[in-house]
Amino acid sequence: MGARLFVPAVFAELFASMPPKTAPASRCREWLEATETALRSQISGPHGVQAMRLIPLLVTVRHTSF
Repeated sequence: MGARLFVPAVFAELFASMPPKTAPASRCREWLEATETALRSQISGPHGVQAMRLIPLLVTVRHTSF
């Protein structure tokens, strides 16, 4: 079984749009960048702490994968 990631319900829509494993690398990279940007826009809102916890994860995945 692979590792699991808990995603708060408020961000479920962002992660639901994640491309499948068979998607081209460019599409995955675009999704990571767009999701990171969307999370950064949430920092000043009521779910900012949760967003700040998820952003480094996405940055790490982007840097190790692409």
